[in-house]
Amino acid sequence: MRMVEPNERKAEVDRALAMIETAGCRLSRNDRRIFGELLADLAHRDGLSPAGLLGSPDMEAVLTDARRNGPQKAAALKERLQEQRWPTNAKAEDAFQAALRDLRLHPKVRIEHTPYFEDEQLNISFTANDPAELTAIIDSLVSLNKKDLVKDALEAAEDSD
Repeated sequence: MRMVEPNERKAEVDRALAMIETAGCRLSRNDRRIFGELLADLAHRDGLSPAGLLGSPDMEAVLTDARRNGPQKAAALKERLQEQRWPTNAKAEDAFQAALRDLRLHPKVRIEHTPYFEDEQLNISFTANDPAELTAIIDSLVSLNKKDLVKDALEAAEDSD
């Protein structure tokens, strides 16, 4: 594998970012940093150019999808790049979301894990309009008592490797 100089790598990343913006995605300074880091990491790991990553059929499909607007394309592209960069986390997230669907919680309940499943804590939020709805929400949360969502999601991700 050929060594790429830092200035050359930055120029390659800038070209890839221009490709994203040409597809209709307006990137903020923070978006440019995030996409730049993802593209540089993946390109280095896989021995490709950042533009080469965006030329893959999967990425090309996102960038040319006429049904999506710019922000939707950027979100989908970011998600795909993150899945490639952190595949175990992506598998754990899929398992976590599937487990939440299987619990059939009240529609107003939102459950989030810590970033990258750093620990087993969950953030649970909901809104209730009246006491009856609050009772229904609490009743639906009882099913969580028998589940270890984070641990199960991480085990599912490891088992699929």
